[in-house]
Amino acid sequence: MNPSEYYKTEIMSKVREPELRKVASVMADHVGEESAITLEQLCAKTGMGERQVRLALEVLTKDYGVPIGSYSGKSGRWIIADEREKGKVIAELISRATALHERANALRRAQLPSSEALQEYLFEPPKPQPWQLQHGAWK
Repeated sequence: MNPSEYYKTEIMSKVREPELRKVASVMADHVGEESAITLEQLCAKTGMGERQVRLALEVLTKDYGVPIGSYSGKSGRWIIADEREKGKVIAELISRATALHERANALRRAQLPSSEALQEYLFEPPKPQPWQLQHGAWK
């Protein structure tokens, strides 16, 4: 049994939701990084929108344990074929999670102006020009 047949049999025996089955069936033909399928192609083959496809891929991975891979610099998604691919995908996810965590911490440390300071800045009356003060035009 080749990997594609294995995943078609394995996934289809577990997944009951029609939308998930569509995505899973197409993904089973894309085992290994070299046979990745783009989201655009996946949408076209399933007749689903990008948001639906992304959600289906997430559910297949999280709830059904289908090892779907992707990472920056590589277009598309695929079913992970071996430990090397799995390691690369996990490393990418950890790197992205670390960057997001660092950004969240930076935002926690960021100082925001008080509401009073903002009120003063936003509603401070304009300063008169010298000529306006000389001629009594400014009150």
